[in-house]
Amino acid sequence: MAQYTTIFFPDDSTFVPDDAAAARATSLLEDACPDYPVTSRRHAGPSFITSGSEFEKFTCPSCKKVVKRHNLDDAGKRWWYTVLWDLRDESQVVTVPCCGAQVAVKEFDFGTDAAFASFVLKVEGLGEDEGISDDQLATLQSALGCRVRRIIEVDG
Repeated sequence: MAQYTTIFFPDDSTFVPDDAAAARATSLLEDACPDYPVTSRRHAGPSFITSGSEFEKFTCPSCKKVVKRHNLDDAGKRWWYTVLWDLRDESQVVTVPCCGAQVAVKEFDFGTDAAFASFVLKVEGLGEDEGISDDQLATLQSALGCRVRRIIEVDG
């Protein structure tokens, strides 16, 4: 059975709220999702976050091809699991398997499957069907002082 975690994070990968804003946002999520544990985490710099097993594709910034994990040959799959999954810096330059171009990771279009963030709020167990309302999202954005995105991480 799949396990879900909804990850909320600032649209700006370098944004980190102050302690008071982070505490307000955590409290808001705890009130909105009382049956699920809420945690927050600050990273030293933008860290790569994904939708877990749902992270299956990206759009290449060079050739504009949608690269799907399941359509890659063996070398491409090795690249996916060794290069892509090990990204540590959004300014990192990688050679993409589709066209061989060297591209800075910050140029990738990961859609709603992956992103970089310096601050995250996680609601363990909260999946897509049980998400927060648009009004609650607006309140969360107000508390943090920034636009917020979300990724639903699937484990399993």
